[in-house]
Amino acid sequence: MPVAAKRELSRRASTPIRVGARARVELAGGGVWAGCVSYVSGELVGLKASTIVDGPVAAGDTVTVVIGQGESMVAAQARVLAASGSFLRLLRRESSEGLERRRALRVAVDQTVEVTYPAPGAGGNHTCAAQLTDMSASGCALRTASELPVGHSIAVSLRIIGTDLTLPGKIVRAWRTDESPCEHAGIRFDTLPPSTTSLVKHYLVEQFRETSGPRPVAPRRQPVQS
Repeated sequence: MPVAAKRELSRRASTPIRVGARARVELAGGGVWAGCVSYVSGELVGLKASTIVDGPVAAGDTVTVVIGQGESMVAAQARVLAASGSFLRLLRRESSEGLERRRALRVAVDQTVEVTYPAPGAGGNHTCAAQLTDMSASGCALRTASELPVGHSIAVSLRIIGTDLTLPGKIVRAWRTDESPCEHAGIRFDTLPPSTTSLVKHYLVEQFRETSGPRPVAPRRQPVQS
């Protein structure tokens, strides 16, 4: 993206946040808290919801905040300044790089897909089922039974909004979590046709609406007393 476009993206006037807009806060521990914008003052943002936020969230925590819907959506990392009752006060980090990366809304998705990639150490391709765990217009995360080869091309086949799609991309990351013996992989999509990108964005907005209501967050881990 040109430097001028990045600068424009970081200007407050180009991505206004309005009082009353729906907001979704992704916590570092994996939980999600949702509410509405109660006030905006420069980079300071106040949020309010019907669920209690203090406990799982504390001042100093770093979170990802997604505000608004569709083309007016703003997403960025933020630092928690205060969390009390059902109120949350955040300080947004106005990084043009961070905003550019997060404008491709990432939404949690639980769907079985088919992936095709070059078989390591053998000729031809390997096709298997995988579980889609989250997705954006620029990439997705998968959970698989076997490790996917980082750096290799991949094609993800799925059905959304009644349409069968095959999304080509590249495997850019692989990891394993302590909670699951399965392999995980991050996929960056190749440049997609505008019609496909539009369809994916529409699907993501619908998924976001379904999952953006107040949800319980993971309990905050208490320090061990020595």
